[in-house]
Amino acid sequence: MISMLRAGILGTLLSLAPALALAGEHKLPAGKPVVSITLPDNWEVSADTHSVSATPKEGDVYVAAMLVSMGEFTRAMKFWEDSLADLKITRDETSKTVQKFKFEGGDSISTAWKAKDETGPIRLVQTILKLSENHLLFVTKWGPEAAHKKYAGEILEIQRSVTKLK
Repeated sequence: MISMLRAGILGTLLSLAPALALAGEHKLPAGKPVVSITLPDNWEVSADTHSVSATPKEGDVYVAAMLVSMGEFTRAMKFWEDSLADLKITRDETSKTVQKFKFEGGDSISTAWKAKDETGPIRLVQTILKLSENHLLFVTKWGPEAAHKKYAGEILEIQRSVTKLK
């Protein structure tokens, strides 16, 4: 089960204090959306203007998406690194794998590591999708390998749901 401390720290990853939100489709940013992402109905979801996070009720895998303006890339990467430190996530850099790909025409990258958090070994994945000349979407997921496998279908559906809005 997700601990209250861990739930609070997860919110830190999203830069602003998240508000409770319903699962389903979320458009970022609120007001003038450039991307949508759909989260499973049976997952617990937190969202704010520029980010959304979700975890299954068992709390053993985490998915967070944060919209970042291109001019804020360096600051967003530092925030991401600091958030990992706050979560006590350490990466095994020798396990790092990088995959470059196109997402709806934009150059994108996914980086994965074997890592550890307060509960033990995990897999950490950071995907950066280029949505436009002005926007990136940082998608982070982590959890034990068994949880990645257990929720592989839901995680794949979340990934497939990410859509640039015109």
